Amino acid sequence: MFTPVKSFFELVAQDAKAYGRERLSISFCIAALLGLSNFSAVLLYRVDSALYDKGFPWSALAKLARRGNYLWNSCEIRPHARIGPGLHIPHPIGVHIGPIIAGRKLVVHQNASIVLKERSLPYLDHCNFACLGDNVSVGPNATVLGSVIIGDGVLIGANAVVLKDVPAGCRAVGNPARVLPPRADRTGAAGVIDHA
Repeated sequence: MFTPVKSFFELVAQDAKAYGRERLSISFCIAALLGLSNFSAVLLYRVDSALYDKGFPWSALAKLARRGNYLWNSCEIRPHARIGPGLHIPHPIGVHIGPIIAGRKLVVHQNASIVLKERSLPYLDHCNFACLGDNVSVGPNATVLGSVIIGDGVLIGANAVVLKDVPAGCRAVGNPARVLPPRADRTGAAGVIDHA
């Protein structure tokens, strides 16, 4: 599950490793802020979240980062979301992430949504959103609705609609999603999928 990291820069450096960068460089960050790489969605989310947490007047700058993410990448990641290091969004178009709690190495593909199940529930309450473990992969066009718990190493397939909890190491496929056991060729000794 989510564990706090020492600093903003350490968090961004670990996110950059998910994009194949061993070291975080200024030129890589500038290119991302200008929307010239897929890393821009993650970087703008991290800037938005860090500024939002500082409160007023920094929260006004956070809105600029959020708007930039929406305009440049066509994705929306709420600043209330608590996502661990190693966030990877290969194709950020259409991604919508509400105030979830997620662990390390979350991978979210294009048009995926992790949102509320019912609009009548309070939007900023983390209890109404999904809680994702470490090494979770959300496939293209997949939707995770409501306050479900997704275990470590779960693969959510393309176009899946997850409405119920998914145990660690399993796969969720279909609409509504059905839980399948992990494939033997992708699991380690502990039964947890290794995305490395």
